[in-house]
Amino acid sequence: LKPARRGRSWLYGAPDLAESDTPTHQGRPMRLLARIDMAEVADLCPDGPWPAQGALYVFIAVDDAGDVLLDACFNPVATRVLW
Repeated sequence: LKPARRGRSWLYGAPDLAESDTPTHQGRPMRLLARIDMAEVADLCPDGPWPAQGALYVFIAVDDAGDVLLDACFNPVATRVLW
């Protein structure tokens, strides 16, 4: 995957969080899958039930080589969403 940005939301790439705020799994930093700016979502869907400020960060666990950790059924071993 390559980072893709649109406005203040993007897929993949580096989070704009302090390193200490990036979640870890088994001592390794998790990889950012998406950053979604909630103000942009609120602009598109003003009647939605979600917050109108802040950002959602979606992370997934990876191994030392940066590959996604999967279980025997190919499901991610660990994910984390921060707001």
